[in-house]
Amino acid sequence: MTIINKLNTEIMEKKDVYNEIGINYRYFLDWRHKLLAGYLVSVAGLAVGFSWSLTNSDTKPISWIILILGFVVSLVFWGLDYRNRDLYHICQRAGAKMEDIENIKDGQGIYTALEGSNSKISHSRVLDIMFFIATIGFLIGGILAACKL
Repeated sequence: MTIINKLNTEIMEKKDVYNEIGINYRYFLDWRHKLLAGYLVSVAGLAVGFSWSLTNSDTKPISWIILILGFVVSLVFWGLDYRNRDLYHICQRAGAKMEDIENIKDGQGIYTALEGSNSKISHSRVLDIMFFIATIGFLIGGILAACKL
């Protein structure tokens, strides 16, 4: 193998790795969207169930169970989002490292720019606040509903 062929092989391998990082990054972001949509659908279903349980005197005693289920569902989806967040952050760091190896500097690389972003408002922080409020709300609501029985 000549030196030129060896260099071309190494460049292609780095490019393939960089492309794979991008594919994985988009995959995990897509899962984040799916998780958020699934959570919102689940909460909407619980809201319908809770409303139904309050309007029917026979099922009123189970309203607290629906709220506690909302608490559990919120914790599960929050945990899934947190784990998914770790996975796409791994992709960001790997992409930034590849950009550093290739000397892509001055904010020209998307992963380097994402790694260097110090925004106080991020999707992760907003979702953490949403999950925190929902989890606490469901827990307090479930406790209050159980106490009223």
